[in-house]
Amino acid sequence: MIRYLISTKKKEKLHKVILEACNKHINKNQNNIITYTLTTNRNISIYFIWFFFKKLISMSLFDVNKIINLKYKNFNIGVYAASHTFTNHKVFFNKFSMYLDLFKNLLIVAKKIDYSLSLVKISKGIYVDHVGYISGVNIQVFAKNKKIVYCNGYPRGLCFVDYSKKKNFQLSPFDILKIKKKSSKKKIKHKDIKNKYRKILKNPKANLKWMKYTSYDKLSKKKILAIDLKKFDYLIYAHSFVDGQLFYGYDGFANLLDWLEFSIINLKKLNKRILIKPHPNFYNKLFGKVAEQDREIFLKLKRKYEDESTVFIDIPIENNEILKRVNRNIVLISHHGTAILEGTFLGFKTICSQSNIWSKEFKISNQWNDIKSYKKILIKEPEKLKNFKNSSDFFEISSQLFFNDYGHGGSKNFISIIEKFTKKIDWKKAQSKPYLIYDQIKNRDDYIKIVNKVSQNIEEIIC
Repeated sequence: MIRYLISTKKKEKLHKVILEACNKHINKNQNNIITYTLTTNRNISIYFIWFFFKKLISMSLFDVNKIINLKYKNFNIGVYAASHTFTNHKVFFNKFSMYLDLFKNLLIVAKKIDYSLSLVKISKGIYVDHVGYISGVNIQVFAKNKKIVYCNGYPRGLCFVDYSKKKNFQLSPFDILKIKKKSSKKKIKHKDIKNKYRKILKNPKANLKWMKYTSYDKLSKKKILAIDLKKFDYLIYAHSFVDGQLFYGYDGFANLLDWLEFSIINLKKLNKRILIKPHPNFYNKLFGKVAEQDREIFLKLKRKYEDESTVFIDIPIENNEILKRVNRNIVLISHHGTAILEGTFLGFKTICSQSNIWSKEFKISNQWNDIKSYKKILIKEPEKLKNFKNSSDFFEISSQLFFNDYGHGGSKNFISIIEKFTKKIDWKKAQSKPYLIYDQIKNRDDYIKIVNKVSQNIEEIIC
């Protein structure tokens, strides 16, 4: 029987390279797997109508947190519906619009579940793009049926999990992309990791590929640096409000606007002095409308909460410019991401969520897993918080994050492989012309070489 490779993306341009590489990888030397696209052009099932009606009359659909935990046919659909809903910045300020979008997206996710269940029996695996959005729901179906799942996303590159292997049964769809304990055999010297942080802090644009096009305004920076930064007790790092919500799991906050407001309100009650730093991507041209919408929301928060003890930095500024001027006892708070690691490297105490780019087994920060545990950490005296500078977990996470050959910028990453066969890619143009990378492949021979090379460099994720 023919076994298909299912895809959540159309087989065109750059995704054609990815899908043909995955097809070759899963298929080895045979040519009997066809790639085609999942669609939602299907009728709503009677089962779902009855399911939705029961949830509606029980009032479960009027509580965002209950929606996020909602399951259909024993598959979580709520978290994916919510993640997609919060890509629309208008829903943050209009509850009617928010619930309308949530209901619509629940319907779409449920239809995908039904469609996946009809396809999984004739498939060998699936490629899922954007694992935290609606397409990610398919991972659950294919994992439960012991298929191979391919995906691509930060902090990894193109990777796969073989759910036919018993040891992978317990690997959650939310954990596929996460950095895991002792999952890398590559040993990086501590001095090389420290040097990497020094370079990042000194010049993030040159040492973090995704920061290359972040704009920094020197005149505005002087105004911010004229503030006495030593007076603050907490430094909070804001995240995108409309991109990647719930990608690494649910910790009690439906989105990162709720998390940021909760943090500010509770620290204000404790009479703490708070400094809030915007994410650099708020000012990154590569992020287009997402960056514009994030700035809009951030400035609304500034108007709502800023006073003498709560200051919002509303310009792009390097993290190091802040950290070298604050009090050494300041506590750094971030929901997830590399700001925690940079702060840890410099010896600051930090607070972050377990829904992060690394697995919860790592002891790298004062971490919370729900709202209750987060509030408990916030009210704790700073001197009672733990410091994780130079910990073994710090070095292991850093090693896998910055020295993973398959990761963003690594030699085995599919974009790096394509670049070896093309002229240097202008990423500013690539943002407005998403097919530029594919269009720069010179000829059919190069295309075949690229597909073969990418198929040989897909990272295997093992639980």
